[in-house]
Amino acid sequence: MMLKLLELKEYIKQIGDKHGVSVKIFAKLIAAFTIFSLFCTKFGYNARLNNIAVTLLLSVVAAVTPDMVFAILVCIVSLLNVYPVSLILAIVLLVIYIIVYLLYLRFVPTQIFVVIAVPFLCIMNIPYVIPLLCGLLLTPVTMISSSIGLAIYYVFKAISATQGMTEGASIANTVNFFGMLLDNIKTNKFMMFSIVIFAVVILLTYIIRRQKFNHSSYAAIIISSVLLLVAFVLATSLIENSGDVLSVVGGVIVSAIIVVIVQFFRISLDYSGTKNIQFEDDEYYYYVKAVPKLSVAAPDVQVKRIHAQVPSNSTTNLKEAIDRLSAESENLEKSVTEEDQ
Repeated sequence: MMLKLLELKEYIKQIGDKHGVSVKIFAKLIAAFTIFSLFCTKFGYNARLNNIAVTLLLSVVAAVTPDMVFAILVCIVSLLNVYPVSLILAIVLLVIYIIVYLLYLRFVPTQIFVVIAVPFLCIMNIPYVIPLLCGLLLTPVTMISSSIGLAIYYVFKAISATQGMTEGASIANTVNFFGMLLDNIKTNKFMMFSIVIFAVVILLTYIIRRQKFNHSSYAAIIISSVLLLVAFVLATSLIENSGDVLSVVGGVIVSAIIVVIVQFFRISLDYSGTKNIQFEDDEYYYYVKAVPKLSVAAPDVQVKRIHAQVPSNSTTNLKEAIDRLSAESENLEKSVTEEDQ
């Protein structure tokens, strides 16, 4: 089984190396279409954007343009969906986006995709992928990114909860709407709890996976997944007073499986071949633990076609062919003899 998985890993790697650009464009297209579709389904207050043709067009543009354009399109779609609810709220969100970019994302631009991924994974009920992956692949600075992503998700969730409680665009209704929205956000204990737990899990996963014992990465995934499971089951029961515990259990299990698959395809180590090496230079003496990567060559299947040779003559009788070859040999010997004479 392990051999088959390693062969599959090498095969996928070969495809990525050979068709890297095409694979990236296709992956961005699927991701963009999923993100735009989920957002318009969950928070689609703009009927013009909640259209399959518009979603597909935006996805194609996001797939063939630089990554930053993808992020900008996501922000624009979110603002255009808020605009029908409240123009002032859309302006406020735009200002918040700009402040977050100038104060944080401008210095760590790759973190913008963590911020974008959190709300949509929350919609898919697998937000637990983020703290596990961030702690496993990135650094603790992603605690800030995950917190921003969670805050954005719960802001839109609060908008969804309060947007139908006021009617009209008068100043009084607008003030009333903003008051209810702020109250909803401030009293959301589950949001604050999620932010804290995500930060703790990111830090815990990062610390464990950097330890020197065997299979530390998988140990980090298991321990952190158990912590997520216990924490969110308790929070769902006590803070939200919800009986939807099964969705939490299923979400954590699916998230852990996804992260294990990612880790396997990212790197696999053969701990049976571990070597402890010592060497020195002019300033230091080094103790190095070397663990070889576990890999296997992908099967290279080649089909070789063997065509039957067609005789130069139309003769198909074996005896006639032998006699003809004998005659040719005798004629060659006679010619050689005559030349010698």
